[in-house]
Amino acid sequence: MNKSLFGIIFAGTFAACSSQPNLYSPVLPMEDGSLFTSTTAASKDKALVRATRNAERYCAHQDKSYSILSMKSIYEGVLDSEEDANKVDKSMAIASKLTLGIVSPGTDTDYRMELAFRCNG
Repeated sequence: MNKSLFGIIFAGTFAACSSQPNLYSPVLPMEDGSLFTSTTAASKDKALVRATRNAERYCAHQDKSYSILSMKSIYEGVLDSEEDANKVDKSMAIASKLTLGIVSPGTDTDYRMELAFRCNG
């Protein structure tokens, strides 16, 4: 009897976990009813794609579309400015191609994208 009870609990827990959207980072509800997510990536473009996919997947899980309320890109890399990072990224991209990817530009935390959004019903 204990094995069957354990199996039912395990199956129910597994089903509940698998019914969540696949997100890059958590989505937090805000006091005003909006939703917030913050993602990081090696480039501003990748951080933006991850943040918007979070919004899309979170709302799609509820069969809703989404609207972006605000977004903010923050450079958090080791260089002094985003402009310096862009120059280095171009050089490193060339080096990465020449070395077949052994040298790769940036780290996964160089850019942070903060996104506020709403799910539309």
